[in-house]
Amino acid sequence: MMDILRKELNSIYESQHLENELLDRLHMLECKRIAATIADVSEGCTVITDASADRCYIYGGALAAILGLCDEPPFYQEADSSDEDLIYNHLHPEDLAEKRMLEYEFFKRVDSLLPEQKQGYAATCRIRMRDARGEYLYIDNSTQVIRTSPEGKIWLILCCYTLSTRREPAADIDAAIVNRLTGGIRNISLGERRGTCSFTAF
Repeated sequence: MMDILRKELNSIYESQHLENELLDRLHMLECKRIAATIADVSEGCTVITDASADRCYIYGGALAAILGLCDEPPFYQEADSSDEDLIYNHLHPEDLAEKRMLEYEFFKRVDSLLPEQKQGYAATCRIRMRDARGEYLYIDNSTQVIRTSPEGKIWLILCCYTLSTRREPAADIDAAIVNRLTGGIRNISLGERRGTCSFTAF
């Protein structure tokens, strides 16, 4: 199922046909600076995904050291993939499956929006991640389109991971899609773990 979810998500990226557009790489540099600043201020981890190049850029504060990605922050690594596998490898398998489903629903939803609306939404969840000692921590995660292409397609994506203040166990990853402009929140029912998902637009 994980392979299917990954292929479906990649198919959304590929459907943008960004290779046909002239992309301003200054936007990439700006977004990388934003991601580095967020990681520094929050002491979390941030990822910029370039949907046009199937590449991601990973930044880390103290959380990177907690997860065992580095001895001490700051952390930085580039990966020849649109997936931040370096981080995904630390997710609890059940939570990773649900996060994949949430991402697919989110990007499918965002892809259908008008260009000027695409940056107004974020997918949020709370996931379990394995630290350097092999113990699971609760992590708050958000994903959003941070820049669109000149034709309004999904281009640069920002994903943020920070230590959660909520430590109580949950039945799922508390998946939601947030309208950042209005404050509207749509909870996403993912059903049984590894099950089907349902989404109602708002």
